[in-house]
Amino acid sequence: MKNYLIRRLIQTLPVLLGITIIVFTLANAAPGNPTSNMMDPTMTAAERARILERFGMNQSVTVRYVNWLREIVFHRNLGHSTTFIVPVAQVIGAHMWNTFYLSAVALAISLLIGIPAGVISATKQYSIRDGGLTIFSLIGISMPSFFFALLLIKWFAIDRQILPMAGMSQPGMIDIGGWEYIKNVMLHTVLPAIVLGLGSTAGFMRYTRSSMLEVIRQDYIRTARAKGLGERIVIYKHALRNAMIPIITLLGFWIPGLFSGAFIVESIFAWPGMGTIGLRAISDRDYSLLMGVSFFLSFLTLLGNLTADILYGFADPRIKYD
Repeated sequence: MKNYLIRRLIQTLPVLLGITIIVFTLANAAPGNPTSNMMDPTMTAAERARILERFGMNQSVTVRYVNWLREIVFHRNLGHSTTFIVPVAQVIGAHMWNTFYLSAVALAISLLIGIPAGVISATKQYSIRDGGLTIFSLIGISMPSFFFALLLIKWFAIDRQILPMAGMSQPGMIDIGGWEYIKNVMLHTVLPAIVLGLGSTAGFMRYTRSSMLEVIRQDYIRTARAKGLGERIVIYKHALRNAMIPIITLLGFWIPGLFSGAFIVESIFAWPGMGTIGLRAISDRDYSLLMGVSFFLSFLTLLGNLTADILYGFADPRIKYD
């Protein structure tokens, strides 16, 4: 396992390098630059040149990329945000855990509902229950997250006023602290977590159903039943474990997918997370912050794939790494 992890970590380095080159090139290909909002129409050419020089925008794209990469490798510096006027690492650190919390709740909802629903749908194939769960999964996959978010806001925040509309907590609650603050955050989490977890729940359910239908037709499942084992033991101890490989693969991709999907959800619910600062970095042409967010999401994608590869061995003991 140790040698495998070392090899995988080494393989991620050129992948990360390629991702940074592509993202940096695309970001700089967009019209304008981070200093566009600082330019006054009455400025002289010399004043404009000084602003460009101050932020290094008078250099070529290649030179700026090399300087940015050197700062990351040797100084662990992601640059300085022109929007928040603080280091990029500080901006990401202040918003990262909010998105982690929201994504963790959404993922828990997806796993706790999607996998059992998929098992029930597979074991009750062609029944009314299977048909209802299939319809639910198709709705969850096809419904746009922004539309579902607006519906929930209208139903529960505007019409019935039982859940807050936006934000992570009410103003001033963080100063109160304690259990009251925790309850307030939990109430604000309900709607965005449901919206973010809906597509994941439907996806996990469909993958679990398909994988379980394939596994329960295998000879060893018939043998387990012939030995007199209870149906619950056969399904959840033998069949589900062997059906977990495709689900683990989906999980590895869905972890970073929750963060990228949070861009839309967080903007609708005004959630102070990575999605909010990512969209602001795009609108303000804050290249350093945009590159920092992209680098963070790329790292999560690679980490999710590595986590899935490791979990394969726990789901199937036949898989060896050394």
